[in-house]
Amino acid sequence: MKLSLICAKCMQEDITTIEFRTVEFKNDGRYEITCQNGHSSITFLQQQKFEILFDIGACAIIDGYYREAVSSFTSALERFYEFFIKVVCIQRILIG
Repeated sequence: MKLSLICAKCMQEDITTIEFRTVEFKNDGRYEITCQNGHSSITFLQQQKFEILFDIGACAIIDGYYREAVSSFTSALERFYEFFIKVVCIQRILIG
C-alpha cells in the first residue's frame, strides 16, 4: 500500500514544479521524503488508520485491484471497530 506525499518545504517556498513522492504505508504515520530540489522533510499524517485504509481501498478499486480493495476495506472496518471501542471506553471512564 502506497501513499503520495508532497514536500512541505517546496509548498512553503511556493515552487511551481512540485513533485509527488510515493511512500509505503507505515503504522506510525511518520514519513520522511527528499524531493528533487534537495529538501528533506518529515510528514505526520493526522488521519486515523481506518481513514487511510479506506482511501487506499477506494484507490485500489479505481485502479482495478479488487482483491486488494476488499482487504483494505476489511482492515479499515476492523480499525474503525477498534477506534469506536476505545472512544466508548474513554467516555465511560470520564463520565462515570
